[in-house]
Amino acid sequence: HIRNWKYTMNLSPASQMNLVLIPAMLCLAIGCKENTPPSPAESQVTNTITPPAAVTAKEVIGPKLTLKQPVIDFGDIYDFEKRTAEVEFSNTGDARLTIEKVQPTCGCTTTKLDKKVFQPDEEYMFTLNFSPKGSGQQSKIVKILSDDPNSPSTNLTIKANVITTASAAPRTFAMGTIPYRQAYTSSSTLTSSNPSYNPTSVSITGILKPYATPTITEITPEGSSTRSWRIDVDVLPSLPWGWHTGNTVVRGTVKKDDRIYPHLYNMGMNVSAEGKLTADDTMLRLMSIKPGGKVKKSITFSTTDGSPFEIKNTFIQGSTAKTFNVTAIPLNAENTQWELTLTGTVPQKPGVVKGDILLETNVPGEEAISIRYSGNVRS
Repeated sequence: HIRNWKYTMNLSPASQMNLVLIPAMLCLAIGCKENTPPSPAESQVTNTITPPAAVTAKEVIGPKLTLKQPVIDFGDIYDFEKRTAEVEFSNTGDARLTIEKVQPTCGCTTTKLDKKVFQPDEEYMFTLNFSPKGSGQQSKIVKILSDDPNSPSTNLTIKANVITTASAAPRTFAMGTIPYRQAYTSSSTLTSSNPSYNPTSVSITGILKPYATPTITEITPEGSSTRSWRIDVDVLPSLPWGWHTGNTVVRGTVKKDDRIYPHLYNMGMNVSAEGKLTADDTMLRLMSIKPGGKVKKSITFSTTDGSPFEIKNTFIQGSTAKTFNVTAIPLNAENTQWELTLTGTVPQKPGVVKGDILLETNVPGEEAISIRYSGNVRS
């Protein structure tokens, strides 16, 4: 779209004569000489013309979240201590910044942000609380979700070297399969090289709480600098058929710098009780499932002596999924094996889906048993 014009000038004879005379008159006024090459001195002089600096428009970047300290290192920390840090950040962009969520990725960290919108160049901070779990070198992540277009998820890293006060071997009461309707005892040894540590009580939590009794007894050898205790868990004969889990919790105190700290030590527990009736798994483990996904999970029942039996009826109880169904069918003509199958559609909402399946059988002493199912609905 470029437009052009042509200009034409018409001069009279007298005007043309004046244009011829003007250069001659200038030559008389300032003198005329032939063009001669410059002298050596003149050739050394160079006239440099500096072009004007380029003018650029200001770059538009939008909101930008910048952490003053993207890594917080607490260094050595005892497992009974708690630490707090102030996390400083600013909006270094040229538009308003909105922080949607500050999301720790572990249960050992909590945060509190009482403001979400920040103007350009505005600085702010939030408090981070760290309660260590486990032992040794640790690295945890806190995700800061915002409308920063270049970094919608900004990571804050927390580092620490956790020093343990006490440790148990084994750490988990993994009892395996135990006889149904019979008492059973499992043991572990707790040790500590911290002379100010003192365990004060032991208890059971979770599904096993009504069916197990714990005790703790000091067994430190004479003259030893490392103290030790034996923890016994007595499983009661009232434990129902099937798979059960729980925790053994040892509570105690530790003295440091003239201050008494509470101390908590958790030990996992799992056990499967089976009688004449047994199964290839005593829990229907649905694992991870998508919202609205389909479920079909089966286990096979049989008897320890291979004798025939019958599953007369099945019921679902306490289910968080209303569309689940359960069926039980014999796998052979002798009725020595039965297949129990759970089917259905999982809820759309993420979370745990669980329940119990009640079985009515003709096995003496095991006429009514139950089996749990559990899964995690994840997007």
